Amino acid sequence: NRVTADGKIHAVGKYGVIMRSTNSGANWETQYAVSEKTLSEIKFVNSNTGYAVCGYSSGDILKTTDAGETWVSQISSYHTPMYGLSFTDEQTGYIAGSIDIKKTTNGGTNWVNVYSSTLSEIFTDVVFTNANTGYVIGSYGRLKKTTNAGLNWTSATILSNGSILTSICFVNENIGYSVGDNSTIVKTTDAGLSWTAQSSPFTFAYYTSVDFIDENNGYISSGEGLLRTTNGGTEWNIMNAPEGGYYKIQFRNEFGYAVSSDGKIVKSADAGNSWI
Repeated sequence: NRVTADGKIHAVGKYGVIMRSTNSGANWETQYAVSEKTLSEIKFVNSNTGYAVCGYSSGDILKTTDAGETWVSQISSYHTPMYGLSFTDEQTGYIAGSIDIKKTTNGGTNWVNVYSSTLSEIFTDVVFTNANTGYVIGSYGRLKKTTNAGLNWTSATILSNGSILTSICFVNENIGYSVGDNSTIVKTTDAGLSWTAQSSPFTFAYYTSVDFIDENNGYISSGEGLLRTTNGGTEWNIMNAPEGGYYKIQFRNEFGYAVSSDGKIVKSADAGNSWI
């Protein structure tokens, strides 16, 4: 789920379904995109222009220029799933997918491979902290980093236990977090040069997304529930959210939304203290 600058909320799911709220989640309308595949991620670069990609099946990339009223398939020839999206400006964006990292410099009209794995790695998420510096994470605890807008990529392994990393976010150009299966939570304070494991209230949880609003306050969604930290990840506490597993969580200041595995969308207006 993604929140645009003017407060519209978009969520994606199976069979190409896109849901939209224009009144902070009070009401939702269902939109059917041009793809019948499972949509795995959605990002908006401004209030009108957004992208969605297909994971868990052969790939597709969808684009809207009218705040989600209509969606157009940009590319239908890819045969590998795509999971993560990150844009550095309205024209330049990156996709993390199965084996490949792709880039566009013309608003998605064309996408080219900037990295292809020879180890059958699955790339699950991508984030850029500025126009040149970006990170991609994925299977086997792998981390790829570029400092020249995708021209070259360095490789590292965050974890030695082979966990798959599912989500990555940065608070600023130095402090970042990544999560994954086996209750994995890791943090960097030196722009990805080193990562330290953080304690988890769950033992074998599958963490699906991580989102921070500042250096201290962050949130994690998982198959076991929702977590919150108020001290930069030193401690993570289970939030009092409706029971169930969650795929995504996102906050803007004290307002947050999470989507669950059974079709629920929950909202907090007080930094995660209570949920409806």
